[in-house]
Amino acid sequence: MDKCGRFERVQIMKLLGEASAKDQQFARHHAEVCVECQRSGARDQWLDAAFELDAKKAGAGFSSAHRGLMGALRDKRANCGQVEGPFGTVFLAATEQGLCRVSFKRTEEDFLEELEERGLLPERAPNKVAREMRELDAYFEGRRKSFKVPVDLRLVTPFQRRVLEATASIPFGDVASYSEIAEQIGQPKARRAVGGALGKNPVAIVVPCHRVIAANGQIGGYTGGLDIKRELMRIEGIRLEKEDS
Repeated sequence: MDKCGRFERVQIMKLLGEASAKDQQFARHHAEVCVECQRSGARDQWLDAAFELDAKKAGAGFSSAHRGLMGALRDKRANCGQVEGPFGTVFLAATEQGLCRVSFKRTEEDFLEELEERGLLPERAPNKVAREMRELDAYFEGRRKSFKVPVDLRLVTPFQRRVLEATASIPFGDVASYSEIAEQIGQPKARRAVGGALGKNPVAIVVPCHRVIAANGQIGGYTGGLDIKRELMRIEGIRLEKEDS
């Protein structure tokens, strides 16, 4: 993540009253060399001062507005962690509503930037996603066949949600075809659209799009790469008679 992006996140955390001393020191030093962030910081300082002043003078009306703003910011916060899978690092993020992203990005910086592009406020907080991390670890070790963590699908369209909900019903160790998923959601001609929706699955593994294959028995595609799809199938004991060459 670039320094300006980090500066913006620290300013938001300051408004929430949750910026660490180290983060605030970074923000001060960065503002000394970046004119645009100096201006942004000045606006934020004015807003912060206004919160304190008006909270004392404006009474319940302002307090209610302030709580609404804080609630809106918290709703966009995404706590982030990572686990080691048999094929490399898996990054994950969860909001207050549930797990919102499981990613095979190459670097943590790429992952955090992606979350920001999706309108979220990422924060490295593995202690706050400990349950999600434990369940993924147990799955990779062959000790878990289903996930119990709540899922936040705010990043998907209504059509994608229907596809993902149908996919989530495929049992551990089993497979279904793109055509079968299309039929299950009541749109039998939407096989290609189903494939597109699965390609944008924000919570891979937990919503098991790796269990969806081509109608002819071949492995099909996978956004994370076919090597990862094969490894996930191996974990579940799935063997295909046909595979793409």
